[in-house]
Amino acid sequence: MSTDKKTYSRREFVRDSAVALGGVALAPRLLAAQETSSMKTDKKIRIGVVGGGFGTQFYWNEHPNCIVEAVSDLREDRLAQLQARYPAIGTTRDYRDIIANPLIDAVVIATPVSTHFELALQALQAGKHVLVEKPLVATVEQGLRLRDEAARRQRVLMVDHTFVYTG
Repeated sequence: MSTDKKTYSRREFVRDSAVALGGVALAPRLLAAQETSSMKTDKKIRIGVVGGGFGTQFYWNEHPNCIVEAVSDLREDRLAQLQARYPAIGTTRDYRDIIANPLIDAVVIATPVSTHFELALQALQAGKHVLVEKPLVATVEQGLRLRDEAARRQRVLMVDHTFVYTG
């Protein structure tokens, strides 16, 4: 793989991104990585969702190893609907509350693409695993930077392809 930005082709980026998505296969191992063989735990992966629109049509709360801890959105009406549907989930208008929350292991970013890079970068820098609704970012350079940040911090970074992971 070429590291020179001028010779790093779109094909190479797509290929490398596909390899990174292999991390999806590692997702069930996130819990195991936090345990030792002598420890038994019922720890669930705690998820924070940034973007309360389509991104909250989630099934994560139905997965036995996941729980949605909190959702952020700028619109109060969306937060009110979420509170009515999922009373145990916290809501906030400030995405930084999600990223700073020490209980949250992974952040889902379901916002306009123009915000994906900065939100994902902040979440990775806070030590969170990150799932971003497609497209991951607006430019190849942004994608490479997120890939490098995730690798440096040993975090999973993946792109959600609507309905691929929900059946």
